[in-house]
Amino acid sequence: MKVVGITGGIGSGKTTVARVFASMSIPVFNSDAEGRRVLDNDARVIEAVKQLLGEEVYLSDGKADRKAIASKVFADPAQLENLNAIIHPAVKRSTQAWVMSLPASTAYCLKEAAILFESGAASQCDQVIAVRAEDAYSDSTHHGARWCESCRGGSSDEEPMVTGKSDCAERLRR
Repeated sequence: MKVVGITGGIGSGKTTVARVFASMSIPVFNSDAEGRRVLDNDARVIEAVKQLLGEEVYLSDGKADRKAIASKVFADPAQLENLNAIIHPAVKRSTQAWVMSLPASTAYCLKEAAILFESGAASQCDQVIAVRAEDAYSDSTHHGARWCESCRGGSSDEEPMVTGKSDCAERLRR
């Protein structure tokens, strides 16, 4: 089975494109959602994050405090790299398990990831689709792109947890 990566900048339409494929019964793995899931639910990830950033980055209900995490890692590139070294391998394992769980008759599936190249996840893909929206079609809230739900930490009023992403031109060159 072929794995096709789909990536693009904030508000580029990658989630919309992935939904179109899903509407045609093509399996789609959302890496961003999986990253949030492992941060909240994977015991190994939780323990490693607590060791890296402190117990206070998890709320009393056991869920990650994304704002606390963001305040620690976005100000310190080394900490961001350390956090990514915890989360990205967990998402990679989840992706592999998901692909293996698909029926053998599945011709291809999609792996949607905002930072497909930056995380090294492109190496899991046979092909990559880079989605780009012209400025005329995107809201100018953030560098010519609009905030999208997949970039939010959860509720609509939270600041997105987005950093370290290549610009759109760089994605298209790859």
